[in-house]
Amino acid sequence: MDLSPITARMPSHARIGIGPGWYGLLLALDKELAALAPDYVVWQVKQDGGGMDVVARLNGDLDEMSLRAFRAAIRDARKESLRTCEECGDYGWLVLDGTWYATLCPEHADEARARRLGR
Repeated sequence: MDLSPITARMPSHARIGIGPGWYGLLLALDKELAALAPDYVVWQVKQDGGGMDVVARLNGDLDEMSLRAFRAAIRDARKESLRTCEECGDYGWLVLDGTWYATLCPEHADEARARRLGR
């Protein structure tokens, strides 16, 4: 998937730290945010606590309604990521294994556990 719409909004030192299963969510979020604030900047995209965490900054002011919509779009994308396998994009759920959290489908959860156990 072409992530250039996102990387074009990021400072040169920033990286995208999520799996390919969430790329579609990230691109859909970008379209929604760009419609509200065309010049917004992405500071960080990472997995945090099993969900997609996007930190974005506005360049300029938004009216109160647009600002709420901007924040809600980021919050909604995170909620959706908590139901989407980070590896393949299929339905997933939060997997807890000690201090390790991820949202994965059964197949990828099994693979991740095996890797963590060195199998």
